[in-house]
Amino acid sequence: MSFYTYLWLRDDGTPYYVGKGKGDRGFASYGHRVPRPKNRNQIIVQNHPSEEEAYVAEQFLIEYYGRKIVKTGCLQNVCEGGKSGMSCNVWQSPFGQALKIKTKLRLRKAHAEGRMSGGNRNWLLAGGFIYSEKLGELVKKPRITAFEKKTKELGLKPEQYQQSSELRKWCEGNRLERYIPENLLRYWGLSVSETELSC
Repeated sequence: MSFYTYLWLRDDGTPYYVGKGKGDRGFASYGHRVPRPKNRNQIIVQNHPSEEEAYVAEQFLIEYYGRKIVKTGCLQNVCEGGKSGMSCNVWQSPFGQALKIKTKLRLRKAHAEGRMSGGNRNWLLAGGFIYSEKLGELVKKPRITAFEKKTKELGLKPEQYQQSSELRKWCEGNRLERYIPENLLRYWGLSVSETELSC
C-alpha cells in the first residue's frame, strides 16, 4: 500500500491541515483534531514511494505553510509532522495546555455561578496559571523561591534585606541548598565555595 501526504483546504483554497497517511486516512475525520473538508475536491493528495519520503514531505509542507499554534502560518496542525508527529502528545502541546486552561476557567465560572455542585472546587485553582487583567490572557504563575517566601514571612522590602539579622541568619544556614541573591551573599561576606557545594 502506498503512502501519501494530504492537504485539507478551506473554501478559499488555503490549506488548514497537512498529514501523512495510507488507505483512507486523508479522507476521514476520525483520528484527527480537526474535521476533514466536506467536499472531497478540497483534499489534495500526493503519493510517495516510501513512508520515509512521505514523512519528509509532510514535515516540509507543515514548515512551509506554518502552524497557527506557534504563529508561523495558517495550518491547524499541533505537531511539526514527520516522525516527531508520531510521539507528539497533543495534551503536552501549547494547544492542549490552552484547552485544559480554558476548560478549568469554564468550570471555575460554572462553580462560581452555582451551576455545578459537589467535588473539590480548589482543584481548579491549581495548574500553574493565573489570569492577567493587564494582558487579558492566562499567564504562567511566577515561581516563588524559598528566599522570596522568607522575605515575605519577615515582612521585608528589598531595601531592608541587608539590615535584617534574621534574614542573614536564614541565608547563612540555607546558602548551600537555596537560591539567595549573590549581591546579598557578597554584602554579608558569605561565600559558596566549590568544595562546600560538592559535599
